[in-house]
Order: sequence, then structure tokens, then C-alpha cells
Amino acid sequence: MSDLVVRSKEDLQRRVDEVIDRIKGLSIENDEQYTACGEWVKRNKETQRLVTDWFEPARVNAKAVYDAVLTEKNQFIKPLEESEKILRKKMSDFITEKERLRREEIRRKEEEARRLEEEKRLRIAEELVSHGKLERADAMLEKPINVHIEQEKPAHKMREVSVPKITDKAALLRYIAEHAELHDYVEINLSALMKVAPSASGVEIEKRLIPVL
Repeated sequence: MSDLVVRSKEDLQRRVDEVIDRIKGLSIENDEQYTACGEWVKRNKETQRLVTDWFEPARVNAKAVYDAVLTEKNQFIKPLEESEKILRKKMSDFITEKERLRREEIRRKEEEARRLEEEKRLRIAEELVSHGKLERADAMLEKPINVHIEQEKPAHKMREVSVPKITDKAALLRYIAEHAELHDYVEINLSALMKVAPSASGVEIEKRLIPVL
């Protein structure tokens, strides 16, 4: 029982160093040495528990202090973060609506300019017809109307962002499967997958022996 009692940090360090030094010097060439290694695996585990038990009170105390500080901090920061989200949403809505109105005004001006241009061409065409210049009148009316409206720059800076969203996982997986250079960008939860699809293709089950101590 005395071996399980740690009297000081120095005592703990001595035990850790002893286990590590002994393990470094172990080799396995026969059954007796294999058994001895198993005993030192147990000794290592016991020492790990000693270390954990020694630092556990300090860890629990430190975590309690950390949690208390974090909770108190969040009492201040969370309302600020929420109010920032609300304000940013209002600003975004304002800019979006203002941009919609700006573009609508441009469209209205373009339609008005196109109408005035059409009326102008009709007057010119009628004048040409009155002088017997039918071909020139037809050419005038058939010519495409190009309207250019000088656009004002938005009053506020805006930035359009693209946010990826998966709409068809099966299609995405097929695309990745067809492009080998993308395979490294995909992480697979293999343990969870094998529980629901143990016979999934592309997976090789490797048998390993591990010592039972």
C-alpha cells in the first residue's frame, strides 16, 4: 500500500523516472521477458494513476476557478456579442434594401432613356420617310438601342461573401470519388461507419493481437 502513497512531487518524479528507465532497458526474446514486460505495463499504468491523482485536486481547483472566470466574462461578453449580431443584421438589411432601390432606380432610368431614344428614332424615321428615304428609315428603326446610365457608386462599402452549403451529398461524394486529388480533404469517421455499414467497400479489416493484462 505504501507504494501507492506519494509523499511529495520529488517522490512522484522519482517513481516516474524509475518506470521510464526500466522500460527503456527492456527487451523481449523469450516468454519470461514478455511476461516481465507485461508487469511493467501494469506498473506504468499504476504510475500514471499516481500522477493523475496527485494533480487532480489542483486541476479541479484550477478548472473551478477557470469556469468561474469564464462564466463571469460571458455575463459581460455574451450580451455584447448578441447586440453586435442584431446591429449587424440591421445594417445588412439597410444596405441590402438601399442597393435594391439603387438598382431599381437604374432600371427605371434605363427604361426611360430607351423610351426617349425610341421616340427620337421614330421622329427621325418619319422625317426620312417623308423625304422618300425608306431604306435609311428602316435601318434607323432596326438598329439596336444601347442605353448607358452613369451609375452612382454605393454610398457604403459592401462585400459579397460566398458560403458553401451542401445541397446534394451523394453528388458531392461522387464528385470527390472521381477526383483523386480531393481525397485528402475528406475525413471519414471510420469507427462510426463500420458500426452501421461493416461491409462497406473500400475498407479492409485488419486483425491485430493486443496483450490482455
